[in-house]
Amino acid sequence: MTISSRIVQSIAFSLYLLAIAKVINKMRQWQFAETNAYYEELEEIIMYRFATETVQLTDRETEVLGFIALGLSAKEVALKLSISPCTVERHIENARLKTRTRNRTHMIAYTLRRGMLP
Repeated sequence: MTISSRIVQSIAFSLYLLAIAKVINKMRQWQFAETNAYYEELEEIIMYRFATETVQLTDRETEVLGFIALGLSAKEVALKLSISPCTVERHIENARLKTRTRNRTHMIAYTLRRGMLP
């Protein structure tokens, strides 16, 4: 797969998720459900549906996420691996983008659920 096709695929996926988010927000405004639990469940189903694709993290990204999952800070990980904290942050962000997760916590949960971390 070429870089340009990956970019197009990523943009299309982002636009699709944005459209879904807009629908969910409209549904909340129209009060179709009695609680936010319904919307949270719907969002999880949607996110799971599109997060089931196989994601390939680099060895270094996996190593960094393993330390983050253990509760180490980026600075602590940098010291352990003899790299800069900025490099650690870059590995974390690259992994977050590859997994299409919202934040670090979501990313760690995602990778643990799929057995991607040692």
